[in-house]
Amino acid sequence: MTLTLGTKWQDRSFTQTFASAWFGTLILIALFNIIVDPFDLYGVNIVEPWEFNRYERKLELFKAYNSPPEVLILGSSRVETIDPDYVTMLTGKPCFNWGLTNGEPGSMLAALSMALNEYNAPIDTVIIGIDPSTFNPEFEVNAQGRLVHAYTRYFLKEPAWTQYSIKLGRLFTIEQIKGGLKALLRSVNPDKGREDKGYDPDGKAVYNDKDELIKNGTFDLEKEMARQIPQFIEVRGFDRFTELSPDRKANWEAILKICRDKDLKLYVFISPIHPELWERIVEVGGDKTYLEAVDYIKGTVRASGGVYKNFTDPRSFGADLSFFYDSVRMRNENAERLISALLARTRSYDLSEDVPR
Repeated sequence: MTLTLGTKWQDRSFTQTFASAWFGTLILIALFNIIVDPFDLYGVNIVEPWEFNRYERKLELFKAYNSPPEVLILGSSRVETIDPDYVTMLTGKPCFNWGLTNGEPGSMLAALSMALNEYNAPIDTVIIGIDPSTFNPEFEVNAQGRLVHAYTRYFLKEPAWTQYSIKLGRLFTIEQIKGGLKALLRSVNPDKGREDKGYDPDGKAVYNDKDELIKNGTFDLEKEMARQIPQFIEVRGFDRFTELSPDRKANWEAILKICRDKDLKLYVFISPIHPELWERIVEVGGDKTYLEAVDYIKGTVRASGGVYKNFTDPRSFGADLSFFYDSVRMRNENAERLISALLARTRSYDLSEDVPR
């Protein structure tokens, strides 16, 4: 007995109708994702995105900032709670916080270059919080940053159209569709799933939901760290941290060269981590290369004439271990203590001598 396909599938009109319906559906999905733009990729701004592109948002804030900054803060989200107003109080100079989610030397180089060369900001002081694990080749450039050509053209060796191809590819993903539906739901119910993290006009991060829990006395730091530490260890690749990336080192040294050539005051600190996270880093074997990165950073900063502090252990600058949002992000109280210690030129802290091994 011979099995044959039904004549319906062999009918040209059916095939054409099916193909038209398929392509029509793809076009509708693409239009939906462009118009709703849940991840702030296409600049439509009709519906509030489910998640803002923070790299693009920081650039927008910098361009709109009404006081040309003389002090620029660079680093990852771990520096974003440093209050520019507090820095201004200590220095007498207007300040902008250009910390970036998962910021690494390339994105910091881009931000500094844009501030000086494209927007002619009168920067004379640069404050950098650097995480040694960003020199790990296993730690990838932030996905949001890769979508903003204004940054990547400074440090990624890939053509400009790469960003457009990434955006095009994401038009048809389930993640994009789900994000669009959530964004629409939030537009109807503004309290539904709002991002915890927002920004002040000077670039300072504000954690509204967590601050509300802290105010009510219901914030559980231990629970937050239990959730966040395994994720942080995995994303940063501490168990695979065996060498320092040559590209990251080149970008870091380019930052220092700019500061030397333009005679900028430079303050660099190793970003603090909660001791519970440090214990976990040691457990997975990531401490050896981490300390090599610390030594590399210390040597390059001091050779450039900058002020260097190792604040890996937050107790080194008098931090309260309960004043954290998670294992790496400080609350305002600790951020003020850190910046006071940094600008006061207190003694440099040596992790290799003081942190239990």
